[in-house]
Amino acid sequence: MSILPNEKKALDTLRTALLQNYEILDVKLYGSKAKETDAPDSDLDVMIVLEDYSPVVESEIDDLIFDINLKYNCFITALLFSRNELEVGPLTESPIYKKILQEGISL
Repeated sequence: MSILPNEKKALDTLRTALLQNYEILDVKLYGSKAKETDAPDSDLDVMIVLEDYSPVVESEIDDLIFDINLKYNCFITALLFSRNELEVGPLTESPIYKKILQEGISL
């Protein structure tokens, strides 16, 4: 399986909105959709790296994703990281982060 047309539109919409409203450093698709091992009910796993973020920004991005999911009839799930978390924090050694770097597709 691969990314469906509605999912492509959803990811494009998400990327555009993020770049317009936040200081985004990277957006990557990872997981089964990126590896093309997805099932019909698979979600779209996305990693979003921001320069920095607060609980307010996290909530705004959650709301944005919720609206996009409704509009495009898909299910995007996102992991948010700040630059500092990935450069200095223990997340640099996280198995999920290493996997995303290895298999993720930049959007």
